[in-house]
Amino acid sequence: MMVAPTRSLSRLAAFEVDGRWKNWLVEVKTTHNLRDIRGTLLALAYLLTEESPSKHAVCVLVGSKITPERLAAELEMFRAVMNPALGMRVHLAQVTGDRVVGLRSPGPGFAEWLHKLVHKETARVGQASSSQQAVLTYLLRSWLSTDRPQTTASIQEAVGASYPTVAAVLKNLEGDGLLTRSSDRRVALHSPSPSQWRQWIAANASTRRSMRFIDPAQMPRTPESMAKRLFRLQRDDVAVGGVLGAKHYFPDLNITGSIRLDLTVHGAHLDFIGKLDPGLVKTEDRQAKATVVVHFAHGPDPSFLRNDAGVWADPLECVTDLHELGLDEQADELLHHLVRQRETLPSARHIETWH
Repeated sequence: MMVAPTRSLSRLAAFEVDGRWKNWLVEVKTTHNLRDIRGTLLALAYLLTEESPSKHAVCVLVGSKITPERLAAELEMFRAVMNPALGMRVHLAQVTGDRVVGLRSPGPGFAEWLHKLVHKETARVGQASSSQQAVLTYLLRSWLSTDRPQTTASIQEAVGASYPTVAAVLKNLEGDGLLTRSSDRRVALHSPSPSQWRQWIAANASTRRSMRFIDPAQMPRTPESMAKRLFRLQRDDVAVGGVLGAKHYFPDLNITGSIRLDLTVHGAHLDFIGKLDPGLVKTEDRQAKATVVVHFAHGPDPSFLRNDAGVWADPLECVTDLHELGLDEQADELLHHLVRQRETLPSARHIETWH
C-alpha cells in the first residue's frame, strides 16, 4: 500500500534542514549507517508535506563508505513505499571530492553552494562529535588499564573537554547501562559488549581526520622499511599503527604482511612524509590505494607507547586502523586480546565472554 505522511506526523518529526537553495531543501549527513539514512529520507518526506508541491529535498552524504549502487537501491526501495508524487521529490546523493554523485544539478551555482554548505556543516558536526569521541576514547582506554572510578572534573582535565561535553557522554553511557555513579560522584565504566565496542570503532573511524598519500610511480617502499625510517627520525609526535602496530601489541595476530603504513600524529607537521619515501604525494581520492595514511589523534593525550623498538599508536587506534582496512576479524581478535589482557589487573571486574 502506498503511504504518505500525515500533517500530524509532520509536526512531530519536523526538523530544520541544514540549508535551502531555491526550491531545494538540503540535509548534510556524515554517516555510514543505512538506518540513519532511511530515517533522514523519511524526515525529509515529512517536511515536504509542509512545503509547496514544487519543493524537493535531498540528503547529501559526506565521507560515506556506502557504494553509489547501494544508495541508489536504498532510494528506490524508499520511493516504492511512498506516494509517488511525494517520493520522487526526495533524493539521495553523495559528495565525493569535487563531485556530487547521484543527483542531477538543479541549476547553475548549486554545486558551488552545496560544497560551501558541506564544508560548514562537517566542520561544525565534526568538532562536536570529535570532542565527545575524545572523551569516550579516554574512558575506554582508562577502562582497559585501570578500575579506578573518576570524577567529571578529572575527565575534563585529562581530555581538555568542557563540562557539557563530558556530561553528555556520561549521560549516554549511563542510558546504555555502561556507567555506575558512586555516592562521592565518581563514575566507573562497565565492560562494553562486542557490539558496543564495534559502534565505538565505527564512530572513531568516522570522526578522526586523516590524510592519504600515494606513490604515483607505483614503486613505494614497504610499510616496514618506512616505519624504520620514521623511527630513525626519533619523532615523539608520530606513532606507527595499523597492521604493524597491531602486531607489536599482539604478535600472534592472524595476519601476514602489511599493505600500507598507518600513522597517528599528535599536532605534528607532515614534513616527515618525504623522508619516508620522496615519491609520496597527497591524494583526496578515497578509492586510490594509499601507501601511507596519516590519522590525527583525538584529544590532548594520544597515549603513544614509546619503547626501544619505536613509537606506537594506542592499541585502540590500531583496532580502528584494522577496521578501516576491512580487516574486521583481525580487529575483533586484537580487541579480544586487549580485553582479556585486562583480566590480569589486580582489581579487574568480571569480563564478559567475547563472541
